[in-house]
Amino acid sequence: RVRAKSGMSGVKKAVAAAMAIVCKSPTTGFGAEDVQWFRDVAVLDLGPRGTARVEFKALGYLPHLSRFELCPLGGGGSSEEKEIVDASSAGKHGGKVSFGDYASAPASFGWDGTLGFNDGSMQDSEWLRFEVLSSGGPHHLNISYASGDVRPVEMKVDGGDTRVICMEGTTGFGPGDVRFFENVTQFESLRTGSVIVEFKAIGFCPHFCNFELVPSRTVTQPTA
Repeated sequence: RVRAKSGMSGVKKAVAAAMAIVCKSPTTGFGAEDVQWFRDVAVLDLGPRGTARVEFKALGYLPHLSRFELCPLGGGGSSEEKEIVDASSAGKHGGKVSFGDYASAPASFGWDGTLGFNDGSMQDSEWLRFEVLSSGGPHHLNISYASGDVRPVEMKVDGGDTRVICMEGTTGFGPGDVRFFENVTQFESLRTGSVIVEFKAIGFCPHFCNFELVPSRTVTQPTA
């Protein structure tokens, strides 16, 4: 038995040789308050007891997936509930955060759920906002994006000092041009719990993919 939370759009799910189409019912929207719990979404024969690999693939745009669980028929559920990696619903996030899982965004911000990155559009006067879980103390930013030219972006955490990031281009704007940038900027001391991370394009926007705030052992001050 499969149970899943979703936003909108169809998703194909396979377990071993079993496959089903899930997420066929929309919810009220794409925000954290719109997440809905769906029970008994599909019945799958998993075969002998052991480890099974569960896979999801979007048929078009991806719902804002949150969690799922596999339950034996007749079981109560919840004990095997698992978070879907890199597909949390909009709201609080820990670890790597997809740029499609924003808490709030300018109306101009475009997200391609099929390819998994921003399409380069974002009003340069508005902030793209995320609510991220912090473990407290020093952290640094890792970020992935594609950009055929240099497209600087302003960033701040909890309304603090504005940093300018994305000062390097990649080989282009497609999925194969996405590059991972590590330790882009450092934050000496973040509070424990929820922090607000914001981005604002200075001109044209890179094709954002994901970012993460990573705890740092020490903070390296950038040289002049």
